[in-house]
Amino acid sequence: MLEREMIRRVEARLRAVEERTGVQVVAAAIERADVYHGLRWRAFALMAALGGLIVALGGPRYAGWMADATAFFAAATVLGAGLVGALLVTLAPPIARLFLEPLRAQAEVRQRAAVIFLERELFATRDRTAVLLLVCGFERLAVVMPDSGLRARAREEEWRAAEHTMAVHLRARRPGEGLLAGLDALEQLLAAKGFTAPAGASNELPDRPLTGKDGP
Repeated sequence: MLEREMIRRVEARLRAVEERTGVQVVAAAIERADVYHGLRWRAFALMAALGGLIVALGGPRYAGWMADATAFFAAATVLGAGLVGALLVTLAPPIARLFLEPLRAQAEVRQRAAVIFLERELFATRDRTAVLLLVCGFERLAVVMPDSGLRARAREEEWRAAEHTMAVHLRARRPGEGLLAGLDALEQLLAAKGFTAPAGASNELPDRPLTGKDGP
């Protein structure tokens, strides 16, 4: 999802946030949080139903046809319309998003963030002051997931404000800019809460952003 130059920019900005605040930050950009197989079936069902409606409305026109020919036409229309719907969902993400409930998307993105948080052991920092910034291209959603040493230092809506800032860029198909905006918002929030890097602080987590088709 991120080009080489954008990865470099995000890494440099992330390192600057860590040096100023003393907080360990991990940034991740993935194409989607889940494969959502059910979206194809929903599109198939909807288009097949529309195909059936077309057959029903056009039925009187074909009353003079042979029964077998009429049945074949009806079946081909219904199945063909359903297959077109499933194909559109597979090839066109904007159409696929029409069949994805917002609550389901939010749940999957947060679950994916939790998996990355555990897999990358963000909980293992010395003061439990790590935070994950995740952007998901397909869902166009972002998550800011702080560890226990950070969570109580800011209100929930303050963490969510950073997510909304990132999501604005995702809707414009700019995941890298979303991460940069998220890092800016995170730095401002942490600085306002009094976070500063202690003398001799070490870098406990990799700075390079995590990228991949379906996530790390």
